[in-house]
Amino acid sequence: MSPARDRTPPPRREVAWPPLGSRALLTAPGEEPRATVVEDVDGDAVAVAVPPLRKGELEPPREGDPFELSWPGPRGLVVVPVLLRARVRDGVPLWWLQVAGGPDVKQRRSFVRSEAVLPFPARVVVDWQLPERGSAAGELQDLSEGGLRAHLRATGPGADCPEGAGVAVRLTLVDVAHGAADAVEGVDVTEHELFGTVLRSGRLLEDPDACEVVVQLHDDRAQADALRRLVFAWQRRARRS
Repeated sequence: MSPARDRTPPPRREVAWPPLGSRALLTAPGEEPRATVVEDVDGDAVAVAVPPLRKGELEPPREGDPFELSWPGPRGLVVVPVLLRARVRDGVPLWWLQVAGGPDVKQRRSFVRSEAVLPFPARVVVDWQLPERGSAAGELQDLSEGGLRAHLRATGPGADCPEGAGVAVRLTLVDVAHGAADAVEGVDVTEHELFGTVLRSGRLLEDPDACEVVVQLHDDRAQADALRRLVFAWQRRARRS
């Protein structure tokens, strides 16, 4: 006779969920994060608005599929592993997510960062989709492999870059190109396409028409390696100046 199957439910893991209506990011393994909104909570489960389908995506995920749900907290980006528990189609379509592990807080301060040490301002353009589409542009203030800080102005109608929003960031760097014997030959223009989450956004006291935005960048090994080399190069240049 085979032993009885253990049907003891898994222990409940209490999570300090963000307030209802908060923006969050939902990430499937190996995919880019998708923007969503927290709609309801029930102990160790949370309901989020169904994120938009990706181009060419035909089948929705199945119950039990793993994800990571993340949102900005006071100490950094909170990341919680979850499983899709149920898909609700009545009224507002929702996905109920069940906690599958303890929360992790990723802090931007754990990375080495540097001010932009360049002969020309480092330009930043930030685009977001929720709660409504918007864009802002301005200058980079400092950078690390894990995040960036920039001073931005909105480029169209709408509110400032919202905290908790998933954003696409285009970073344009212009530097002097040197040739033989360190002779100046022209300029080098480099662009970086980055993705992240807005941790903090607020108006500048010295310039009320602009806002300071702090973005925590999503994990990407190749991207992190490139940014780390850039930060170290800026630090070496700053020490020589």
